[in-house]
Amino acid sequence: MSYTAEIRKEFRTSSGLSDAGGNPPPVTIHTWLERFNKQKPHSFEKATALVDAENWISHMEKIFDVMGCEDAFKTRLVVYKFEGNELAWWKAYKQAKGGDAWLIMVTWADFKKLFFLQFFPRAEQERLKREYHFIRQTNTETSTEFMQRFLRVAGFLRAAAGTEEEQAKNFQWGLRRSTLNHLMCMSYMDVAQVANAARNYEILNERDDDDTERPDKRNFGYGRDQRNIGQQSNRSANSGSQQSRGPSEGYSYPVCTTCGRRHPGECRRAAGTCFKCGQAGHLQKDCKKNTTASTSGQADKKPGASGRVFAITEDHAAKTS
Repeated sequence: MSYTAEIRKEFRTSSGLSDAGGNPPPVTIHTWLERFNKQKPHSFEKATALVDAENWISHMEKIFDVMGCEDAFKTRLVVYKFEGNELAWWKAYKQAKGGDAWLIMVTWADFKKLFFLQFFPRAEQERLKREYHFIRQTNTETSTEFMQRFLRVAGFLRAAAGTEEEQAKNFQWGLRRSTLNHLMCMSYMDVAQVANAARNYEILNERDDDDTERPDKRNFGYGRDQRNIGQQSNRSANSGSQQSRGPSEGYSYPVCTTCGRRHPGECRRAAGTCFKCGQAGHLQKDCKKNTTASTSGQADKKPGASGRVFAITEDHAAKTS
């Protein structure tokens, strides 16, 4: 027996909804209303955003599921919790449709369509459809944050968002180009699988970037003295780059919140440029200026003057004396 079925059975037993013979509960709106109110359902007066209406319907469906409420009673129970402007709207609409005789025939699915049409007009539906089909991950979003935004839009569209596999494909194509290239040859059953693979790639990429920009932590790990040597070596090698020191009395630049170092101007890690020359497309260890500086240093070396030996013969000494 499922967990939900057990809750329903316990609810009916404790509430006296079944007799000793296990017969079904009496099918009257008054009985259901009494059980419904015991669950303390939220009232609905207005929705400042579409998500408010969505959350309220989800709240009601959770109560109906636990109660085991029959579909024929759901609409009448839920409109009982309308207040203010929404109650006025519902009364006018019900009267125009035929009053209580019409209300008895309204299924829960029909009511939800009517309800969302009131708070989710067709113009807004079309706007969200366009956003859904062209949705893209921004530069500041992680794949997890993008998934949350994607699912919120898909939830509003419901069936129009497609099957789980179709949603997964649309989400996959909305990822950033670098992540999409890594996942292109793979197929997924749902959005959660795509998001998990994308996040794993992001974490791996972040770790590689961290190892590249902090070689001292990777190469010098056998004692405090050796770590200090590695750090001094890095500072010397980067003296002409953005990792420069200020005056001799200490660093004159604040600690960068992106790379954790002190440097002037824009952080080259954030810009994705070379720490050596400031150009994009390569890392400092692959910078051409390293080769240029080495070649230039060798060319500047001039051969020293060779010694000259003068041999003075005895005859020459006699002539010059």
